[in-house]
Formats: sequence, C-alpha cells, structure tokens
Amino acid sequence: MLFKRFILALPTGVPSIITIAVIAYLSLADNPVGADEFALFPGADKLVHFLMYFVAASVFILEYCKKRMPHHTHLNLELALMTCAIILGMIMEAGQLLVPETRDFEVQDIVANTLGAAAGWGAMKAWGMHKFRKHFYYKMRHHRSSNDGMLDER
Repeated sequence: MLFKRFILALPTGVPSIITIAVIAYLSLADNPVGADEFALFPGADKLVHFLMYFVAASVFILEYCKKRMPHHTHLNLELALMTCAIILGMIMEAGQLLVPETRDFEVQDIVANTLGAAAGWGAMKAWGMHKFRKHFYYKMRHHRSSNDGMLDER
C-alpha cells in the first residue's frame, strides 16, 4: 500500500529523469560499477544495452499511462515515447565519441538499444499497461454512467 501511494505521488517526469540520469552515467562514465568484470560471455554488453533501453521505454510509457490511464493511451504517443528512448540511445552512443579512450561508439549498441526500446514498448502494450492499471488503479471509477449516484428505482 505504501509503495502504491509512493508511485502515484511521484511527480510526472521524475522516474524518466532518474532513468535518463542512470543511463547517462552507465553509458558515459569510465568503467561504471566495475562493468569490465561483468562480461560473462561475448556480447554481454549488448544484452545490457537491450535491457537499459527496454527499461527506459517502459518507464516513459508507464509514466504516460499513469497520467492518462493505460487504456486511454494513444498509439502515436506511445510510439513517440519509444522513439525518445531510441534517440536517447543514439545520443549516448554519440556522446561516447567525446569520452577519450574509455568508451567506443558501436553501431551494434545502437541496434541493441533500438531492439530493447521496441521490446519495451511491445511488452508494455501487450501486458504491462494492463498490469499497471490493475495494480494501481483497480478501484478507481472513471467511466461514469448517466445514472451514477442515483438510486435504482426498480
């Protein structure tokens, strides 16, 4: 209950700003959180890129859903938010060109970012928005009929 109140009380934009800040740190810092030691298998960094932008697109879309109620969203705005996550990934990759010797620009990272953002949108569209609504708004009534508040005279 406390977690639900906390999530609903967060001002719009705060989760997105936090997500962007974390992604910027992880993308541009020199070996953040000892990332070199986490390379468990070849291409593990691509999985990390996929997951970061999956989360970014999901947070952006859920924040929009929180404001609009999940089943009142518009596809074009959802796709715009997914595109924002993709553009964020491109900006972070371009920013790696400015970080001397510690980071490398890779087209494969942009592909992983794009696939992650698209998968995040797909997951939110197919499953996440409905779970979000059910968990956070299940008791709210926002579709009122014309006789709400009136006694049934049958």
